[in-house]
Amino acid sequence: MDRALAHDLGAAIAAEGLDLDAAIERLASVRSLASRRERRAEDLADLAIALTAGWVDGVLAREVNLSLEALRLDAHDRYRRCVELGLDPAGELAVVVFRAKVGARSDAVAAAVAVLMALARADFAAGEPIASSHDKVFVLVAREEELARRVHALNARMHAAVSHLGMAASCWIEPLSSDPAWLDDHLTALLA
Repeated sequence: MDRALAHDLGAAIAAEGLDLDAAIERLASVRSLASRRERRAEDLADLAIALTAGWVDGVLAREVNLSLEALRLDAHDRYRRCVELGLDPAGELAVVVFRAKVGARSDAVAAAVAVLMALARADFAAGEPIASSHDKVFVLVAREEELARRVHALNARMHAAVSHLGMAASCWIEPLSSDPAWLDDHLTALLA
């Protein structure tokens, strides 16, 4: 099995609506059918990265605006609505940040972030703006009672999904200021 085939396998599994664990299981099954010489010819980590990239391509097949600028504009719009309703934006909004922690293979960061992005999109499917930058995924969310539990559970799934890339995932809920004047500086600081 080569990387192109692993990529196609990942995309096909995503098109079936199956998760990344199912893709990894199928890669292992297909790889076990190959001869010993064929298995030695391809690095398992390279195949896993190609499989993951294919799966992510399949998951992200629908068109979505993932830009940081769109998230920033949406945040300003939500701040404006909070103020109009007499609500404190700090009590209503937060940014959830998921970060891929680089392990032995820094070339896998893009694949890991794509996995985090796909899982975040699947979990935050109510129209929350989602964006990514280098090693982080950002989700603008409404504060809710179960947010911490929900984010913790999603982070555990993310960590498990990127561990085969030699990486880990971490997360935090970033509180936002009540003053919209600080919003742009705050979002810029999160990119660092």
